[in-house]
Amino acid sequence: KRTMPYYAFIVGVNQDWPEQRCTHGDIGLARCLSRNCHLPKENLAEVYDERATRSNILRVLERLLDRRNETLATRRSNDGDTVDPTAGENNACEETDTLLFYYGGHGKRTAFCTQQQSITNGKIKREPWIKHSDIIDLLERKFKGGTAVCIIDCCHSGGFGEA
Repeated sequence: KRTMPYYAFIVGVNQDWPEQRCTHGDIGLARCLSRNCHLPKENLAEVYDERATRSNILRVLERLLDRRNETLATRRSNDGDTVDPTAGENNACEETDTLLFYYGGHGKRTAFCTQQQSITNGKIKREPWIKHSDIIDLLERKFKGGTAVCIIDCCHSGGFGEA
């Protein structure tokens, strides 16, 4: 049985509108993709609120892309294609794969807001904002071929297209 070549990565740093999230926002989108579109659980990665630190966003997205690349290598191997498992991301090129990247939260022209990391001695320590270029660089390195659809739901979202 082949896994659908669709993947989704949803980030929500959006505690300001809790009543809307389950139907119109990040959580609602994830539910729709899994329930209505039957996106397999292993192809959906979600990072919300306190877990939405810069390092965790990048780690979870990279893990999803690595899983996609491993699945693609297995598909090719099962189809009789020659696959070099050590080729990693350079081996992954499937034009039918689609990735949905969704960010909902606060933003500025060049970056997305991340959730606070910790409070020490009454002072909030935050990880740095996650730069748009960090996301784009990771996608370009790990998501070869296919189509990436990015939905950015934050202030200054147009800056993502300029990165």
